[in-house]
Amino acid sequence: MEYTDKLGLRMPAPIEKYNVADFNHNAKTIDDSLGAAGGIATLGNDGLVVPEQLPETKNISTIVWTETSNSASTRTVNIDGVTSWDDVLRMPLYIQAGASGTLATTTLNINGLGAKPIYFPSGDGDGSTNTPLVHGWVRTGQAYCVVWDGTSLRLLNPQMRDASVDYKGIVRLVDSVESDSITDAATPNSVKTVKEAANTAKENATYYGTCATAASTVAKVVVCSGFALTVGVRIAVKFTYANTALSPTINVNGTGAYTLTRLSNWETGATVIFTWNGSTWLMTESVGQKSFYGTCATAAATAAKGVVCASFASGTLVVGARVSVHFTYANTASSPTLNVNSTGAKYIYVDGALAEDGAWRAGQTIDFVYTGTYWYIVGSPGIWNYVPKKLIATITESGTFNIADYGLSIGNAIDAYIVGGGGGGGYGYSGGGGYCKLLKDYILSAASYDLVVGVGGAGATAPYNGADGGSSSAFGITVSGGGGGTLAGWSGSGGSGGGANGGVSGGYAAKVGGGSGGSGGGAGGNGGGTVRAGGGGGNIDYTPINPYDGIAYGCGGGGYGHAGGNGGGAGGRGGGGDTNGENGFLGGGGGGGYGGTETSVGTDGGNGGIGGGGGGAGGSGTTRGKGGNGGDGIIYIYAIHA
Repeated sequence: MEYTDKLGLRMPAPIEKYNVADFNHNAKTIDDSLGAAGGIATLGNDGLVVPEQLPETKNISTIVWTETSNSASTRTVNIDGVTSWDDVLRMPLYIQAGASGTLATTTLNINGLGAKPIYFPSGDGDGSTNTPLVHGWVRTGQAYCVVWDGTSLRLLNPQMRDASVDYKGIVRLVDSVESDSITDAATPNSVKTVKEAANTAKENATYYGTCATAASTVAKVVVCSGFALTVGVRIAVKFTYANTALSPTINVNGTGAYTLTRLSNWETGATVIFTWNGSTWLMTESVGQKSFYGTCATAAATAAKGVVCASFASGTLVVGARVSVHFTYANTASSPTLNVNSTGAKYIYVDGALAEDGAWRAGQTIDFVYTGTYWYIVGSPGIWNYVPKKLIATITESGTFNIADYGLSIGNAIDAYIVGGGGGGGYGYSGGGGYCKLLKDYILSAASYDLVVGVGGAGATAPYNGADGGSSSAFGITVSGGGGGTLAGWSGSGGSGGGANGGVSGGYAAKVGGGSGGSGGGAGGNGGGTVRAGGGGGNIDYTPINPYDGIAYGCGGGGYGHAGGNGGGAGGRGGGGDTNGENGFLGGGGGGGYGGTETSVGTDGGNGGIGGGGGGAGGSGTTRGKGGNGGDGIIYIYAIHA
């Protein structure tokens, strides 16, 4: 009979008879080995024997063993049941570290069997085979897994170390733009914040450069390290010399010579700040350059502006001198001048042209710089809503004014001069010039407007009265035409026009020429003091409506006489004798006709010029001359939108 190795069960030989005692012995042995109550194993729901009824075993690979010691280069651990390295061959061992791994070479000693080096798995250590462990391979309190391969211990789960400036590793994300850590990492939001701040700083950055170009040279060359020409960039330039050149240009590091649209002068040694707007340099500030302050209470319509500035002396008026002036009143004068503390009246320029009406408003303080020739307003006109006016239409016939045809839109502003037709001349009496009215700062509210231009009155001999000129109307304003020359006994008066009467004839007995012309817009000339002496068209006594010098009412016609005098006034000259008046900006009066004798034929008077000129008087004689026709009215339209 033979017996089994484990439980000693009886195994009869094939030739032996069956023995019940052997069977019972084997059954009892198996039952005793199961250890279950009643000798019966219990199955779980999964059909397997429950773990409590299985023989006791120990798998060292499922246990995390704790290091018993650890030094700078050596670690030790005790593992139950291990008596040789062959007991753990190719078996994963989990060990809890008592300290972080900090050396490049580390060994592990299990149960005093000898220290063995720990390596990365083959082909996994920084890309090379059997590379010894490097700094930071494990952290305190965490488990690492090693396998004995018969030669060395292989680390299966090298843990990432904390990153540093020397080693790759794990970093902590910090959402901050003020941290000074050299191991933490910034969040994407922090990076975005810093980038936006950097872009803003770049846009607002002020570079520094120097310029040694001569004062009289237009092209100023600036040296500035690292400069890049972008919209909004600022540069502070230290100038060795002042600037005396007109319209200077700035070229920074060869980026191109560009003009200045504001201040163009500075003193020797001044540091000037410029801003690039994409097409020109804007001079925004001058550092270290003294600026004065003064006040001006000169009336708006007075061109000669006097400035009181206590510290500004004659020696102060040099190239680059700066003064800030507070104006009590706006400017409505054309081509104003500035005289600071009686240092001399100098014309005022803005954006390369003489200043005009609207160059500043009441109560504003304006900065000026002296160029050596004139005072230049610092800054763009848009700063104080200064907009130049431009003549865009001269209307001589009635009709529809479509604003789009002239580049205008609803909401734009215009000025308009509306002039009525001149009166026709009568026998001996000139017609009056047409009236004129200024429509200022009118805001367009429609796409089109109906305009009426008054027709000049017809001259006449009988019943000796010239016809009145026709009215003109535009943008809701109606302006009367000049009166025709009339006969009132032998001492009639010329037609009224432009606020004053035309010329009057002298007494019949004296047979003198036309009488004195009235003063004011549209006056006729006097007839002269002798027989046959033709009168001149009267000079107009008027105050120009700024900023348009030379605009006034149409001139009345001259009185009759030997030769018609010249029509005076700004609008245009009247013709001599029977000559027609000129078509001036506003019409001139017609010349008077030849007076002649009682037996001669009188000459016809000249016609008034376009723009409201009055017709000249017809000459006297056995056959009276016809009075001249009045000139037609006119409408001038100016755009004042930017």
